Amino acid sequence: MKAYLKPYGFRGALQAYPANGAAHVQRSVLELQSDYRITRNDADYFSVAFSVGGYREGAAHPFIHFTAFTLDKKSGKIVTLADLYQLNTDFAALLRQKAMEQLEPEAGHLLPLDDKELLEDLRESGERYAAFLTDSALGIAIPMSHAFGDYFEVMLDYKDLKAFQMK
Repeated sequence: MKAYLKPYGFRGALQAYPANGAAHVQRSVLELQSDYRITRNDADYFSVAFSVGGYREGAAHPFIHFTAFTLDKKSGKIVTLADLYQLNTDFAALLRQKAMEQLEPEAGHLLPLDDKELLEDLRESGERYAAFLTDSALGIAIPMSHAFGDYFEVMLDYKDLKAFQMK
């Protein structure tokens, strides 16, 4: 399992921080360390969250990249946030509300300006907003500035998501 999980996490970080920029970046050294946690493993889903930290030689600061995947055990396919929930402005409003409740007050300005913009980000995200499942909640990692830790995990209780469920 480790042989599959660690490269998955690294792949996301390497896509987010490629070495195909300026000539000095192409020659720089990229150091990566990864960690993962299995956030849910039951009869329905297997969900894993990855945190990959790194530093590119000459960069102003290190980075932390967060990614996740959820496997639907019945279908054998990796599912996305859009496969599990209806992503609409009400979903974005709930995510914003929960993020504001869970964030440090001074970090609230880092969220997209309105629910429509947040919804666009969720729909276009791919790896930008990584979603994972736990036994009691949906987790969504929202990218943040490095000063605030690079990402923030917002937890949405399943009881609050019933109206948005696809299945």
